[in-house]
Amino acid sequence: MKYYSEGDTTGNYLVHFDECGFINENGTAGISGGFFGGAVTANVTNSSVEDLEISGNEHIGGLMGVGIINAKTITLDNITATGKVVFSYSGVGGLIGITDSGSSIDGVTANKITLYPKGNLAGGITGTMKGNITNVNISNVEIIADKCQSEVGGIVGELEGTLTNSSVDKANLYAYSSNGNYGDVGGAVGCAAFTGNNIDNVEVTLL
Repeated sequence: MKYYSEGDTTGNYLVHFDECGFINENGTAGISGGFFGGAVTANVTNSSVEDLEISGNEHIGGLMGVGIINAKTITLDNITATGKVVFSYSGVGGLIGITDSGSSIDGVTANKITLYPKGNLAGGITGTMKGNITNVNISNVEIIADKCQSEVGGIVGELEGTLTNSSVDKANLYAYSSNGNYGDVGGAVGCAAFTGNNIDNVEVTLL
């Protein structure tokens, strides 16, 4: 599935959503997602997002802003997500901004994911993961978090769960640091400071 603006057949679509997931031309979005702004539970399979540019204040994702997501067999290509306002708690990801407990992601192929968060918690696939991620392959990911202390990861910013059988290829990651406050940066995971986390069979290649 592609997004098209009216009269445009290039697949390029600039969208701004408000906190309810509706288009907001002024770009003052709260929760932003390509398919859903926020959802209690979303089961998404065999879907793709291509050539999407999206921006909002917090909880920003190419597919969904925030919620419980059960995603399987997803393709992401050429996604750019930009945070507009500095927040102490944000969440930006190529697929979903923030996940709630019970989420699962299985089988995501992503290419050309570019994120410019102005808060913390940013990952090529998700800002946070409270659940399981497996079979994710992401390439050409760039995350520049230069406005406040951040957790930045090629796949997930902050992990509370498992990450298995996945890879990151050609990652350029940066987290802001100032006055003794340092961001956490990882090729796959920015921060995994929770009991019971499991990371297995994950390969990373940085630029």
